Amino acid sequence: MLKMIDSDAGELFDEWAKSGRGEPMAEGHAPAVEYMLQHAHRLLLNEKSRYRSIDIGCGTGWAVRWLNSKIECEQSIGIDVSPSMIERARGLDVGRENAYVCANIQKWIPTSPVDLITSMEVLYYLNPIDSFLNCVRQSWLLSGGLFIAGLDHHPDNPRSESWSADLNLEMDRSNDNIWRNRLIDAGFSDVETWLKKLEGRKDVTLFIQARKL
Repeated sequence: MLKMIDSDAGELFDEWAKSGRGEPMAEGHAPAVEYMLQHAHRLLLNEKSRYRSIDIGCGTGWAVRWLNSKIECEQSIGIDVSPSMIERARGLDVGRENAYVCANIQKWIPTSPVDLITSMEVLYYLNPIDSFLNCVRQSWLLSGGLFIAGLDHHPDNPRSESWSADLNLEMDRSNDNIWRNRLIDAGFSDVETWLKKLEGRKDVTLFIQARKL
């Protein structure tokens, strides 16, 4: 019987961090993450000179460090459920340890909303996802803010078909239309989805993007 991840504990992610999989995972996802971040960075700079961001499921902090390296990004914060991932992220980002938060992603609320929310390979672990997306729109994002996420676990990426069974975990494998409707139902606007296979990656990534108006 498949089991759902306990979002309070994050045993799986902690196990990955302790076994040294954090950095290799970040490297494997790097082309998709960098594409997503560059895309979001360009969109935001068309509208404003400065912005703040939060990365959902930051792992070892690759996306947070990338964003914080941009002069236009006033602050990027990463949140992850795994204490070991957060410990590693803080160790890789000396002087900016406070940028990383260890918390239950579905219960945490930022002290102030931001301009950009990013996430890579996290949303399909979250249940219920609909209420979380609604919370992100209401409490995480400023008006006009951008939400963008990358997902490899979907029907248009055949390699992902066995992942749920391999990990013995219940994982959402919805297609682009379902994700689009979820974002619309959560109250987002300007919803877009697209598929992209980036150089150096075996997986086809589904990107989902939306605005809070």
